[in-house]
Amino acid sequence: MAFSIPKPTADYFVDLGERVGATFIESVLGGMTASATLSHQPWPLILNTAGFAAVYALGKGVLAYLTPPQGSAQLLPAPAPKSSSG
Repeated sequence: MAFSIPKPTADYFVDLGERVGATFIESVLGGMTASATLSHQPWPLILNTAGFAAVYALGKGVLAYLTPPQGSAQLLPAPAPKSSSG
């Protein structure tokens, strides 16, 4: 049995970029909030932490792409659409 990896699509890269960017911004905002009581923001620490979180999100997205079902940067399956009855 051969193991094949499908070629990533443009949609995958957009999805992955959005996830990595959002993780970076959330980490920066979290670092700023956590150090809000300080008069001086520890920017090197905040950006270092945010960068590490973004790299982690990138790795997670690549791992999700390689895990069946392949082709998405999402680790968990999408929820089933709700049926409109009534």
